[in-house]
Amino acid sequence: MVFYDEYNNFLGADKESLEFFNCKDIYDFNENIGDIANLFVKKEGYIYKFENYNWIDFVNYSEESIKKVLISINGDVSEVDIKINEIFPIININNSSVIYGIEFKNAIKVEDDKSFKTTNSSTKKSLEEPSSTQSNITIDIDKNSKSIEIDDNFYKELLVDFVGENNKYVEIIKNSIIKNDYDNIEHIVSILKSISTNLNLNDLIPVLNAIDENAKHKNYKNIENFLEIYEKKVNLIKYYMDKNS
Repeated sequence: MVFYDEYNNFLGADKESLEFFNCKDIYDFNENIGDIANLFVKKEGYIYKFENYNWIDFVNYSEESIKKVLISINGDVSEVDIKINEIFPIININNSSVIYGIEFKNAIKVEDDKSFKTTNSSTKKSLEEPSSTQSNITIDIDKNSKSIEIDDNFYKELLVDFVGENNKYVEIIKNSIIKNDYDNIEHIVSILKSISTNLNLNDLIPVLNAIDENAKHKNYKNIENFLEIYEKKVNLIKYYMDKNS
């Protein structure tokens, strides 16, 4: 396994992983690789290192527990199953309440990395009620309301309005994807980013930036994938509001 904290900082790796990545020790790994996503090959249908969104968060918000990546090691490219395990430490590590243990299994050599061209995306599904591991979002109502100089009740009203209106914006984006209207997608995303910023919903900004980035490059499949992640995050906000109402 390779280990990261909840802030996606590299913590270490076991002996099997060091051998898999052809590293003589952990210092060799840290100096020459650092983040395993640096070895991911960007190709349609696989996880890769997104520009504006963390790949670990992407996997965690995906429905399937095992995903595939293409990993390039010394010029050899292999298709590998990747699984992220949540580990809950009894001692404090970087103030992280959870440690991510990342497994690599079933490596199958594909071909050398020169044959791959950069394209887009990855796969993921579903927007059901949050699971117990996903429903731990908290919103500091008092802090957020004070930062925009309104009272708590008014902030809650704005939050409820935003969650209620969100489906309308999502449907506009989905229709714009069908029509290949990427300019309109960028327009709607700019509205959502403005609202999220004003309400201090900072967890939404990276995924909205990712949608915006892919709209600029007309990567419709990536837009769909990140839109589902965005919907899940808003669903978590709704779940939190309902739970604490």
